[in-house]
Amino acid sequence: GLISAFGSVPDVPYLFLGSATLQAIHIAVFVKASLYPHVSCIQRASVATGVGNFVGNKGGAAISFCVGETSMLFISSHFEAQQDQVKARNDDYLRIQECLPLRPCPHTAHLAIPGTVVTDRYDRVFWMGDLNYRVNGNRPMVDALLQKGLWEVMVGNDQLTIERRKGAVFQHGPFHEGPLLFWPTYRLDPHSDKYDTSAKARS
Repeated sequence: GLISAFGSVPDVPYLFLGSATLQAIHIAVFVKASLYPHVSCIQRASVATGVGNFVGNKGGAAISFCVGETSMLFISSHFEAQQDQVKARNDDYLRIQECLPLRPCPHTAHLAIPGTVVTDRYDRVFWMGDLNYRVNGNRPMVDALLQKGLWEVMVGNDQLTIERRKGAVFQHGPFHEGPLLFWPTYRLDPHSDKYDTSAKARS
């Protein structure tokens, strides 16, 4: 398919390095062709955090490798949904951290200290996915804040921002998040750019 074709075209400056999958959670990594000869120690792993920590509709899929002597880790994840499930999302993060069975690259074997989490074993870590953290507030309140352009109020009530400040999640690293310059990713009405206007007012 696309990956095999993309990875085989001589003129394409990137080559397919590898992928990992956990049910509907996917991640694929491409590298510059000029760097490919310097890549080593490619590993793939996944951790389920769904029902009973067995079902893979929630969890994380990851790829790690070294470029020269720099170790890198990429994680794609899907955390628990619903407005009030903040602790469950935090628990998903921690389980992925503690249970991803990835070994340090030989260049960073000194980072394999007992009791550390997986992201402590790598020089560069990129964590992405559908984390499902919400803005604390109901839809009418959020709609009003959007209409008034009060972005800072929304960011101040962002669950992920709050949990990070408490040291409950993404406290390892430390991680750095880019500026939030996009509208909330609520569900939309079909074939429109309007937020869900049904009775459920999904958010």
